[in-house]
Amino acid sequence: DLRNIWSHTVDIAKEGLDNLLKESKTSVQKYLDNNIHISHDKYGNQLFVYDEIWNEYISRFFKEVAIEEVEYTNTFFSLINDKHTLDDILKFIYSFLEYFEILKKILQEEYHEELLRTIVENLNEKK
Repeated sequence: DLRNIWSHTVDIAKEGLDNLLKESKTSVQKYLDNNIHISHDKYGNQLFVYDEIWNEYISRFFKEVAIEEVEYTNTFFSLINDKHTLDDILKFIYSFLEYFEILKKILQEEYHEELLRTIVENLNEKK
């Protein structure tokens, strides 16, 4: 079934995302370990500067990935619903896999730069 093939394709494309986030987290771990308390949430839990920055980073990163995934999934389903050839579908799958590899690298670079910039800005505010 083509839908199952697509599901596996998406899973393969997303492999390595956790490793990219681990790399980013490793580079800012010293800030996460020395976090600064800023306030409490509505449930009384303590909020910390760098945890908030990190959580925002993860959220935005995965949101961007999800947007691309949905866009490509919609295109894939329109391909199979419009009775395209199997060759067209295979080309689409391979192009998606290639694109997603590039996307992961670009997002990691962009968001990691932004993460570091945000941490530096917060450090400068504390001085």
